[in-house]
Amino acid sequence: MNTLARGDKVRTPGRIGLIWHYGIYLGFAGGVPQVIHNSKTEGRVVITTLDEFCEGRPVYIEKRPAPGQVEAVIHAALSWQGTSYSLFNFNCESFANAVHEGSVTSRQVDRGIVTSAVVGAFGLLSWLGSRPTYDAGVDRYRNRKGRFTKR
Repeated sequence: MNTLARGDKVRTPGRIGLIWHYGIYLGFAGGVPQVIHNSKTEGRVVITTLDEFCEGRPVYIEKRPAPGQVEAVIHAALSWQGTSYSLFNFNCESFANAVHEGSVTSRQVDRGIVTSAVVGAFGLLSWLGSRPTYDAGVDRYRNRKGRFTKR
């Protein structure tokens, strides 16, 4: 495993499968490794210990800063401190991407929206295909307008 370095974009498996939690590794403060991340629990970008960030799960390095850009990445990360959390507009991945790539994007949210749309469309088509069709000849007690008739 690679050793964490200041400015690394890090991720750890979330509590729910297939979802990652992202942050920026700040290095040691007071002898304790620190991470800045957009916390859903806190509702904003906060600095926590690495242990609090990963909650006992493994930590992976997703991206390192470009050579000579470590301090710029750290400065950018700290400038977001206190910014409010929003699942769709500014989540943990959005924050880490804003710091490293300069764009507030979340591939996880984008994938989730597309997946939900596809599943929803499939469900709607399945439901429409399973609905019985009306045949006036089958229901001899209703007329073509669906109203009951005399026997």
